[in-house]
Amino acid sequence: MLIRHQDGSTTEAVLVSLAGTVMRVAVPNAEDFLEFTLAEGRWISEQYEAVTFEFPTVSDRPEEFRTAVAESCKPPANLPGCLDSAPESRRSVN
Repeated sequence: MLIRHQDGSTTEAVLVSLAGTVMRVAVPNAEDFLEFTLAEGRWISEQYEAVTFEFPTVSDRPEEFRTAVAESCKPPANLPGCLDSAPESRRSVN
């Protein structure tokens, strides 16, 4: 998704949650989620800035979308109990 600020700048983000009038998003290089509140028909940032949101369709940038989905679906490396795809590491169940 894109966050459009009053000065015309945009920030790419990923929607994390939307519950009632509160939206939380993740942005690159941020240590915490950003939170927006819907008040009187406008989304307001934690800094009291009115913002708008755009949700580009997958058809706008299909390859970028596929790459992002593929990256997010990869299992974490070195996670106990996580199987990788190498045949020698597969476990058999009897």
